[in-house]
Amino acid sequence: MNKFLIFASLLAVVLARPEAVLPTQDGHVSVTQSTLGTYRYLVNLKDEQRVQERLADGSIVGEYTAPDANGVLHTIRYTSGVDGFKVLSGFYPVPVDYTPEVQAAREEHLSVHKATVDQIGQA
Repeated sequence: MNKFLIFASLLAVVLARPEAVLPTQDGHVSVTQSTLGTYRYLVNLKDEQRVQERLADGSIVGEYTAPDANGVLHTIRYTSGVDGFKVLSGFYPVPVDYTPEVQAAREEHLSVHKATVDQIGQA
């Protein structure tokens, strides 16, 4: 009976194993890790790539490459550790200016907020 249970368990594990890369995905994933808490993973897709590594001190370094709206590939290199997340190099998005309608709504909201805070402070 025990041999049958072991065989059935192994068969279930083998049949439940997912394929490494599905046929509809043009990509590859590689992951390595250690017992010290370090890891490295690499994801390669058709037009994107990401690499990230956790070092023994707990800091993380990595980079990713992805296309923008025009199809131009950009690579961003970053680090993360005790000083937080920092972009080391790469494409920096530029903030969009407020439209006149948004700016007017912001100013109105802030004036109502300030009046409410002032009222609460006087109560």
